[in-house]
Amino acid sequence: MSHTFTHRLNALLTFAVTVLAVMCFCASVTDEFHVSNPVVDVKVLEIERFTAVDGNDEAYLVFSIDADLTSVFSWNTKQLFVSVQAEYEVFGEDATPISRNVVSIWDRVVESKTAAIFSVPRARNKYKLKARGQHLRGQPVRITVQWNKMPIAGVVRSEKIAFPGITFPGEYTPAAEHETHQRRPGQRSSTHGNSGARRKPVTDNAMPHSAPQKKPTPPLGSTSHEL
Repeated sequence: MSHTFTHRLNALLTFAVTVLAVMCFCASVTDEFHVSNPVVDVKVLEIERFTAVDGNDEAYLVFSIDADLTSVFSWNTKQLFVSVQAEYEVFGEDATPISRNVVSIWDRVVESKTAAIFSVPRARNKYKLKARGQHLRGQPVRITVQWNKMPIAGVVRSEKIAFPGITFPGEYTPAAEHETHQRRPGQRSSTHGNSGARRKPVTDNAMPHSAPQKKPTPPLGSTSHEL
């Protein structure tokens, strides 16, 4: 068998891929022995909005977040995806739990150890806490913080910490009902029409617009030198 250039290149690439796969496997295994001690605290400050929209419960919460996730980072960590979640159960007519729902209401991407320490004194839902049907009234909702550890090589690992949360009232809040009739979140006011369009500034020296005048027709026999 002749050792041509293609045979040597194929053997070199095979050896390189094998070494890379072994290194990735070793990096993934070493993460199993990494011990982290994160410090996270989430407190629900108030229910900002609680109403029904199209027959479905919808709520916005105000909460505070204090986190120190520096210990989660290892030499094989690329970034963390941190999310605040609301968990609640749906009960049937005989008070037996039917399903358990988990809704993500806030998240953040942490790309370094320096960004892993953050404090948000007043955070609001980035995403709606919405339940199909009217299942949130009078129900307790637990708040959890989950972070997904995205490695340089290996599988994604997830951890979470649970907090007490809050119990929704049995009736919708009057302020929320008034806000629903006035304007929904994200909807712009239409009082002034198209207020987002920019208008051309008006100056004192602006001349009124007039239609272009027709040029006089030259008499027969004359030669026009205009191009």
